[in-house]
Amino acid sequence: MNKLVAGLLLMLAVDAFAQAAELRDPTRPLNYRPAKIQSVNLELQAVFIRTSGNSAIINGRSLELGQRISGWTLTNIKRNSVQLRSQGKVKNLTLRKQLLATTKADS
Repeated sequence: MNKLVAGLLLMLAVDAFAQAAELRDPTRPLNYRPAKIQSVNLELQAVFIRTSGNSAIINGRSLELGQRISGWTLTNIKRNSVQLRSQGKVKNLTLRKQLLATTKADS
């Protein structure tokens, strides 16, 4: 009798584990696939560090922290670089060396 109960418990545990591995949202369509990050070439063109708030120019658009471009959210602005996040991925953009050399020559 004990072996029968132990066997049933083992079967239930294995079945529960198998079902947990396959859990999915029941409202999700059968052919659902998560959106892929667009592979857009993002270029950091300028960084502005101000007391009123930092901003950056990426692909000709002025962005502040938290704003989005091509599916990426601007999460950090530094003197010569910015950090963007999308779907758990991180992308770092830096100013081109030519722009850095121009900035240093001007100061």
